[in-house]
Amino acid sequence: MDSKDFIASVNKDIIETNMEIYTNLFQRLVTKDINEIKDPNWRKAQTLFNSLTSEQRDILFSIMRNAMVATTSKFLGVLDGSCYFGQGEEFLLYEKNNSIPLNIDLQDLFLAEEELKTQK
Repeated sequence: MDSKDFIASVNKDIIETNMEIYTNLFQRLVTKDINEIKDPNWRKAQTLFNSLTSEQRDILFSIMRNAMVATTSKFLGVLDGSCYFGQGEEFLLYEKNNSIPLNIDLQDLFLAEEELKTQK
């Protein structure tokens, strides 16, 4: 696995899969009795979602996706060493049995892939 393969997996397994999970969950629970939802935070979120128009729901999903992308980008920047959160020394990320570090340009690759998606 090289850096591009790693980023493709991150994008698919973190961003796309989580968006699919949340989108399906919100949409599936629209018809459920709100009082049947046990988690109080989820109940509030579902109540908000249920009150939105279709266009507003799309905007909410877009905001959620942007938050996931920003968080993932920041984390990849930390792995690359371009963003810091208090670690004292640089560290390198390797795939087992490979001497080429993965974390050289992960953040740039991730953001470039995101930019291509938004241009479609």
